Amino acid sequence: MHARQLVITFNAAQYLAVESVSEERHELVDGHILAMAGGSRLHSATCARVVRRLDEALSPGCTVFQSDMRVHVSASGAYFYPDAAVVCGAATGAGDQAIDNPTVVVEVLSPSTSGYDRGEKVLHYQRIPAARDLVLVDPDARRVAHWYRTGKDSPWQYEDRVHDVLVLRGCAVEIPVAHLFVELV
Repeated sequence: MHARQLVITFNAAQYLAVESVSEERHELVDGHILAMAGGSRLHSATCARVVRRLDEALSPGCTVFQSDMRVHVSASGAYFYPDAAVVCGAATGAGDQAIDNPTVVVEVLSPSTSGYDRGEKVLHYQRIPAARDLVLVDPDARRVAHWYRTGKDSPWQYEDRVHDVLVLRGCAVEIPVAHLFVELV
């Protein structure tokens, strides 16, 4: 006799209710609530550097959000906490704890989540109509994976950056790739 496995799925309202009382952060993907892993010193320092570089380079009217702001992918119902997100113009989303119109989304990779971030997460982020740039920063390899498009109906293109300049079309920003990385002492 085989035991049946009970699979429980959650809707957005249930997820947000769990999040409102939880001390830990979770993401909602395909109806499943996933606990977020803690980050290393290198991950944390790289996230801080990315947010600072974006904030320094952004024009008035654009805002950078750090990892405590949820991004809602309306098309799939998913909620994520990217390491950075940029909105140019007014931020939209249900309530003040989620945005659904980032033009730029940045994830800083860690060994434990790299495959997931490069695969399923990118596919979700590509469904955000406002998104123009999806950036994965790899602090160990010191390289940047960049998906970009020129408009909401344009096809996504990909480039791998190591030594040159990262051009973010969604917020008209150029950042030397080397400026995104830190040296821990």
